[in-house]
Amino acid sequence: IREIAAGFPDDANVLSMIESRTPSGPVLWVGTEDGLVRCAAGRCEVLTPENSELPDSQVFTLLETREAEGPVLWVGTRNGGLMRWGAGGKIIYDTRTSPLRHNWINALRVVRAGGERFLWIGTNGGAARLNLSGGEPRWLVLDEKSSTARLPDNVIYQILDDARGRIYLASGR
Repeated sequence: IREIAAGFPDDANVLSMIESRTPSGPVLWVGTEDGLVRCAAGRCEVLTPENSELPDSQVFTLLETREAEGPVLWVGTRNGGLMRWGAGGKIIYDTRTSPLRHNWINALRVVRAGGERFLWIGTNGGAARLNLSGGEPRWLVLDEKSSTARLPDNVIYQILDDARGRIYLASGR
């Protein structure tokens, strides 16, 4: 990255990456242990909790969705929960502002089911599903004590889905 864009931190430990297509060209988003790096047009800018609304400096996972307002960047952090960043502004989902059971976000995945779109969120406190189909946020939370579907372990590292719409949550057990 340093060879194609000036300003990328020399000692950055890269945890996640995603490329976003914008009218002005591609943007590379890089999650690191020291912030979120935005690289575009040959230059990089480091966003941290000190210079932006980023809730935590360690960015573990990134995902982009297309919403009515345009592209939305989802930023999963180690201790600041999940940030939704779109044209309408930034929203932080954490243990204080949402049903998330833990602020450490490990995995994100968008899944379509029954004509609706859902954002699945893997955390160190189980999994959560946020309905992206409009209106007020509607959540489903799963953990080791859930009555809906009990998880074998609360730490969710990866989320996959198959052609039949089944969800697979990879955990430590």
